[in-house]
Amino acid sequence: VILRDTAVPAYSMIPPGFKDYADSTFKSEQGFNPPRAKQLIREAGYPNGRGFPTQELWLRAPTPSLQLVAEAMQGMLKEHIGITVSIRAADRSVYMSNLYNWRMNLGLIVFVADYVDPRNMLDMIWRSQPMGYGRQDWSNDIFDRIVIEAAAELDPAKRSQLYRQ
Repeated sequence: VILRDTAVPAYSMIPPGFKDYADSTFKSEQGFNPPRAKQLIREAGYPNGRGFPTQELWLRAPTPSLQLVAEAMQGMLKEHIGITVSIRAADRSVYMSNLYNWRMNLGLIVFVADYVDPRNMLDMIWRSQPMGYGRQDWSNDIFDRIVIEAAAELDPAKRSQLYRQ
């Protein structure tokens, strides 16, 4: 609705249009469940979001559509779980410095793949990397091992099998 049919939901780390896209395999794990979200925020000690620190949603050189997405996220988080989000637009150098040094909790950025290959997304964005190189601090040794193994695999069928894990 927000982007007026100019984008499609992606339910996995590999987006639609890429080889090995998982289609809707993970859709059920990403369901929209406000009652469960309210329960989790309450269990964390923030009933209806009370006392939860205001979060900044960073945008790099926001386009009108990115601004609309940010405002929609801001509104939905407030409406459904009571979390206040401020939107912060930043120029490229400020945004990237904060991204690479893990000084932002929420950020939106347009990313265009260099080539249509799962490695372009999985290795560059999701594989563990040290602060200053990685785009986030999520880390999973099993995931990293599979992504590294797949990158070295020359047999396309075996490579696909690894990515589907």
